[in-house]
Amino acid sequence: MMPVLYVDARERVWIKEKGMLEAFDLATEKFLDLKGMLPDVGINDFFVDSGRRIWMTDGKHVFFCDDDLGVVQTIDSSPDIYGTLLGLESDGKRCWMVYDTGIMRCYDMKQKRTVRQEVFLKGKYTGDPRIFIKILENGDLWVFWNNGGGYYVNETRAWNECIGAGGDHLSINAADTDKSGNVWLGTSRHGIYMIDRYSLNISNIEPLYHHASDGTWSNVHSLVVDKESGTVWIGLFNHGMAYFHPVMNNFILYNNENLSGKMDIEDVLSMCETDGNAVLLGTERGVYRFDAVGKRIERIFPELSELLIKMICKDSEGRLWLGSYQDGLYCMENGKMRHRDIVWDTLAVTNIRAMVEDRKGRLWLSVHGGVGRFNPDTWTLDLLSDRFPQLAKYMVANTLELDSKGRLVVGADNGIYVYDADKDSLFVPELDRPDSPIVSLGGEKYNCILRDSRNLLWMGTQYGIKIVHEDGAVDYIGEDEGLANLTVHSIQEDNNHEMWVSTLDALYRITLDEVDGKISYKVVCMDLNQGKGLDNLYEFCSLKLHDGTLCFGRLDGFYMFTPENIVLTPTARAPMFTDFRLFNRQVACGEEYNGRILFAESLNKRRSVTLDYDENFVTVEFSSLNFTNPAQTYFRYQLEGLDKEWIEISSAERQGAATYSYLPPGEYRFRVMAAGNDRVWSPESVFRIEVRPPFWATLWAKVSYFCCFAAFWWLFFLFCGSGTTASCSG
Repeated sequence: MMPVLYVDARERVWIKEKGMLEAFDLATEKFLDLKGMLPDVGINDFFVDSGRRIWMTDGKHVFFCDDDLGVVQTIDSSPDIYGTLLGLESDGKRCWMVYDTGIMRCYDMKQKRTVRQEVFLKGKYTGDPRIFIKILENGDLWVFWNNGGGYYVNETRAWNECIGAGGDHLSINAADTDKSGNVWLGTSRHGIYMIDRYSLNISNIEPLYHHASDGTWSNVHSLVVDKESGTVWIGLFNHGMAYFHPVMNNFILYNNENLSGKMDIEDVLSMCETDGNAVLLGTERGVYRFDAVGKRIERIFPELSELLIKMICKDSEGRLWLGSYQDGLYCMENGKMRHRDIVWDTLAVTNIRAMVEDRKGRLWLSVHGGVGRFNPDTWTLDLLSDRFPQLAKYMVANTLELDSKGRLVVGADNGIYVYDADKDSLFVPELDRPDSPIVSLGGEKYNCILRDSRNLLWMGTQYGIKIVHEDGAVDYIGEDEGLANLTVHSIQEDNNHEMWVSTLDALYRITLDEVDGKISYKVVCMDLNQGKGLDNLYEFCSLKLHDGTLCFGRLDGFYMFTPENIVLTPTARAPMFTDFRLFNRQVACGEEYNGRILFAESLNKRRSVTLDYDENFVTVEFSSLNFTNPAQTYFRYQLEGLDKEWIEISSAERQGAATYSYLPPGEYRFRVMAAGNDRVWSPESVFRIEVRPPFWATLWAKVSYFCCFAAFWWLFFLFCGSGTTASCSG
């Protein structure tokens, strides 16, 4: 029998093995002597339900006990027809019991009688299985054993088997439910599974497979779901603990590790959607087709296999254009691939960077040398710089977009300009409007431009995001607004009108809120690409599919996700206090400082300290329980009595610290809250600090000073009064 751990309402940990029962008191941190504690009824098994209520059995009866282990109620008798009690669970109203004969009995605590008996488990399990019962709020049940289990609908008394014959390979060792009623299972050889409460679909959670080649990380012996945060805590054989949260599956990086098929090189520099749920990927070694349904990737256009494909564009005529680095432009039309040199002023143009089609079907092409109108019939290019000499400085344009008026917006390596093809007019902000806020658009490298549904132009640069309004106003999003890295590679808008931005090392979601005509921007870091070895050589691409799916290219593969399915990282629990320092010296629990012990118990449990007047240079360290995404942890803190406002910081390691020097005598409350990337603040934790005044500044000293002062003047007036009287008598 595998050891079983319970925690009761008195914070006692019960460890049960076959023929052995022990208890550990978390308050005193000592094992308890159970002699005389357990009722004298011949106990042979012990249970604690999800509500931390205690149950016992003597083999013939089942007893409900109070927190002091006294028998409150005998709830069931189990003659030979029922067999041995294997599992028990109660929600405080009903108690379900499962016996080794396959019989399930339900005891109503209020009516004090058995109200239901089921036999559908007969013959389902053999040997000495562990039984896991989980009661949901509506009375439905999850019931699992070693190699099977299912869902019991209480109202209709219907049993729906989820894992039956063929499930023996799972070896279920643990089960728990989340707040939505889904069940999570821990198994011996296949990690953890989640079964949906409504569809009964089974999902294998993959992360536990990727830690050890021998598969030992997949061996789970215990599992607990934190109902508040949704975090799944996992006990592993020989590998300690692990944790999982649905946010960890937000963004799956597709590459050779998890795709059917293989890419010669995994950098994705361009994307284009085709018919039939396929996406074309341009890489440093040709073009691949990705089947989003089958998660299969295959090389297409073998003649391009040695080329760097920087651009893929499909025009309104159905032609597929592919721009390469150093080998010009290719066109796939009617199943045939065409390739010709693009001619500009008798010279062949080979470096293709971007293409866009305007409202009248005209194709505009960016090459090394500038931007111009491309004629697909003659494969000639009419560069704008030939007619507008001021554009000669903008040789390299990385991105093309159309504004709300249909004008061509060009983002170059060193600035931006707008061309109106209908009027054949040019606007260069830094030259034509030097006294306007829009002049700030000049002089920067532009990696991407996107016009959103509000007709705002989002411009990704090397130094953050610039947002241009139709009236020419310019907003800026940078480090102060939440971008940890300012090199913006690509921008997309989802169906909820939220913006998604990829930078050199992160993916962000930006929500817009308009109040009284003024727009504010909330930036949330959704994913960090730490340790991926990304560099700044290329501007990586992005794509929005017809169904709203978003794709983002990277140097080591690509993301594909549905924004509506993304789960934010919550931080439901208050921060913990982890360390306290005086003059940068750690003060540990039980350690003497200046001849006295400041903390007789753990810092997080005591949460207060009293200091002398010269012990006033303090540091309080704290930590968030944001294990699911620690790199996206935020804190705000305030020392009441000193700080007038909240101070907000971010942490990449879910830890923070606050230092205060030369605190004047007084009583202070240090308050701190934490948040994940949802920026919803947790309950606050409070640490009290009292700095005692020096003895000469205490109340007693002040009273003494007053008494001495009063006595002095009393004696003075008494002496003076006596002298005056004597003088008059003389």
